[in-house]
Amino acid sequence: MPDPRHRHRRRRHRRLDDGALLANLDGKPLADPRPLRFTAGMRRKTWHRNLVAIGLAGGFLEPLESTSMHLVQQTIQQKIALYQAHGRVTRFNSELFAETAWLQVMAGQNLLPESFHPFAALQPEDSVHAYLEAVHRSVAGSVALMPDHADYIARHCKG
Repeated sequence: MPDPRHRHRRRRHRRLDDGALLANLDGKPLADPRPLRFTAGMRRKTWHRNLVAIGLAGGFLEPLESTSMHLVQQTIQQKIALYQAHGRVTRFNSELFAETAWLQVMAGQNLLPESFHPFAALQPEDSVHAYLEAVHRSVAGSVALMPDHADYIARHCKG
């Protein structure tokens, strides 16, 4: 059950326009207000194709959570920019997604780095080629052991 104090704050803040909100700041605003339009409610479907809304994501949508959503969006934009600049993927603190998961997300979105990571230039070129060749052999060996897509579907996905 939501804290009733939050409900009160939400109602009170709805009555304030941008001018009134700006007047209550301690200092000069860093930018013009960018209102986030939001409709509170619950999801119609908690499972749609390959997306599942779990926990709070499936239970309700809270207008005050727009700040959290903005921070998530900003973090993803930073990750994309860092990756596009030179293929770098970072993991902060105890993020749920590992670096390999972020690489899969970037590849799935058809994002490519504009350049390579600067650390790669610190290694002799022949050792970089040897490393990449070893990775290639490892992946190729794993793929050779796997069934092709049609065989997998026939074996595991019969209705």
